[in-house]
Amino acid sequence: AKAVVRGGPPRGRRAPSWRLTLCLLVVALLAAPAMSRCPNDCSRHGSCSMDDKCLCHTGWDAAPDCSLRSCPSGIAWNVKPSSASEAHTTTIECSNAGICDRSSGQCSCFKGFTGDACQRVRCPSDCSGRGRCLSVKELALTDGYDADQDGVGPTYTNWEANINRVCKCDTGFTGPGCALAVCPYGDDPSTYPGSGATLTPVIGGGTITSVTVDTAGSGYNNPVISISGDGAGAIASAVLDATGAVSSITVSTAGSGYTTATATITDEYQQDFTITLTTGASSGTLGGTFGFRFMGETIWFDADANSLDASSMQSALQTHGAIDSVSVTRGTPDGNNGAVYTIGFTGFSSGNFNNLYSHTGAPDVSEFTCIISSVTGASSPTCVIAESIITNVREFRPCSGRGTCDIQLGICSCFNGYAGENCG
Repeated sequence: AKAVVRGGPPRGRRAPSWRLTLCLLVVALLAAPAMSRCPNDCSRHGSCSMDDKCLCHTGWDAAPDCSLRSCPSGIAWNVKPSSASEAHTTTIECSNAGICDRSSGQCSCFKGFTGDACQRVRCPSDCSGRGRCLSVKELALTDGYDADQDGVGPTYTNWEANINRVCKCDTGFTGPGCALAVCPYGDDPSTYPGSGATLTPVIGGGTITSVTVDTAGSGYNNPVISISGDGAGAIASAVLDATGAVSSITVSTAGSGYTTATATITDEYQQDFTITLTTGASSGTLGGTFGFRFMGETIWFDADANSLDASSMQSALQTHGAIDSVSVTRGTPDGNNGAVYTIGFTGFSSGNFNNLYSHTGAPDVSEFTCIISSVTGASSPTCVIAESIITNVREFRPCSGRGTCDIQLGICSCFNGYAGENCG
């Protein structure tokens, strides 16, 4: 007889229950995420998210597997503008002025830049040990134009205010990195006003018909003719030859009423650079002190003009490092203790010149500033500085224009026939 084969499990074993099947399914589901891991296990510098992406630790996010370090970022020095007047708003690694070392997370800055993100300009040669490296913002406060006369310059707020820097050299040194020396300045001894000409006016019908040159003189540069007498209105000018001698006189306006007249000629050349300083107030009486700032140095003087006569003002000004000698006249003090001072600079000094401050005899009037923050006892105090004589003034040149300057040593090498520290 044939054996009968019956279905079902072998004798002695039971079929798996539905409970066992469910357990196996749960285990498989739980094991599945563990088998799908993040790249390189996030290089041990991050954690793996549920969607198999690394969440890198700070400073390790330069690669998806957290294997490379990132570098500090700053406002980009070089970036395309976003509008006609807007740029430098994007923050970029190493400020677009250096290369990031991915192994250390440190920027290797291009020449001329510094900071952990290369975010600052490096002062040339670190100012050679002869100056201070200041941000544009700092320089504006210490040396910028003091429009409101409070003794402090403007607050500069442009994008590079704190990161663009410049050397402010010590006195006597100049150049971008303060590596160069300032030579002594002086007046050119070979230039001087002309002299020696004598003139005689010719009168006809009460007018000046001509002016005769009796003596031609020599060396004239900017001759000015004055005609005086019992008439008025005559105007004349001199014609010079190549040597500066007066060759003839041109009468452009004959005037009238003359029966007697004299003519004099002066050379308005090598004049004293001259300014006026006018103090005042809207009400009350001035007290306290005014500050006078020039070439980066401030001196203080009494705000009460009754206490500050011409001699006192002169003495105060001659303590200034950029002033050798001055002449001062003072007008009559007004009811607020203000007055007009006329200041003629008979001699400048280059003692405090540097890369920010220098001039050649006719400094711009903006280089002179009054400070009124220490004035007391008056409402709306004022101190106004204005130009008076600023042309045809005495020169003030390195080595007096009569020598060459050794900019490494700050020493003049004078031409033949000239001598002295400044060849003057």
